[in-house]
Amino acid sequence: MLRRRSVIAVLLALAACTSSGPDREGAVAVTAHLALRPAADGEAWPIDIAAAIGREQAAQTELKADGTPSIPTVPRITVERNPIYSDRFAPIEAWTIRAAQRETLVDAHARARSDRNGAGDIVPVYEHVEQGWELHFVHSTGGFELAPGAMAKVAPSKDGEPPAVALFLAEGDGVRFEQLTREHLGRRISMLTGDESLMIPVVRDAVPGGVVWITAEVDGSADQLLARLVR
Repeated sequence: MLRRRSVIAVLLALAACTSSGPDREGAVAVTAHLALRPAADGEAWPIDIAAAIGREQAAQTELKADGTPSIPTVPRITVERNPIYSDRFAPIEAWTIRAAQRETLVDAHARARSDRNGAGDIVPVYEHVEQGWELHFVHSTGGFELAPGAMAKVAPSKDGEPPAVALFLAEGDGVRFEQLTREHLGRRISMLTGDESLMIPVVRDAVPGGVVWITAEVDGSADQLLARLVR
C-alpha cells in the first residue's frame, strides 16, 4: 500500500482485484461517458502553468508597508508541490492547485496560458473536493472512454483493509485498462466525465481481469467514492 503521500487530503490507489474478489451482485451502473485518462504529472507544461499561477497569486497578496494589500483582494488560490511517491518508482513531480470556486481556477489557467504555447494533448480538468476545486492536467488522447455496462459496488477489502469500491469493467475494457495501468505504474489516472475529474488515483499495480479495487487511504470512504461514480 502507498503510505507516504499523506500531504494530499484524499489518497486513492488502483489495484488488481484478487481471484476470489467480489461478484456483481448489488453493483450499480457507473456514470455515463466516463473516461480514463493518464495524468500529465511530472511534465514540463503543467509544472510551468502551476508556477505561473503561483507567481501571480504571490504578487496579488503582497502587502504595503502598512500591512494592507498592494492591489484589490482577489479570489484565493493555493499552489502546493505534492510529489507522487511510490514504493517502487522515483517520486514524480506534481502540484495541487486549489480554489474555493471552479471559475477561479478556469480564469487563472486562462491567464497563465495566455503567454505560453499549449502542450498538444494536455488539457485541464477540474475536481470537486472538500476544500473547493482542484485543477489537474491529463492527456486527452491517452486512455479511453468506458463502454456502456460498467458497474461498481462497495466491497470488503482483504487483509483487514477498509472497504473499497470494486469497479467491474465492460467486456473489452478490461484488456485496455490492463495495458493502460501497466504503462503508468506509479503514476495517476484520472476518471473523468467531460472536463470534470471524479477522482485521480495512483496506479499501484497493473490491473488485469477487468475488476478494479479503488481504495481511499487517507480520508474519504468507499461510499463517497462510489457516489462519485454513480451520481
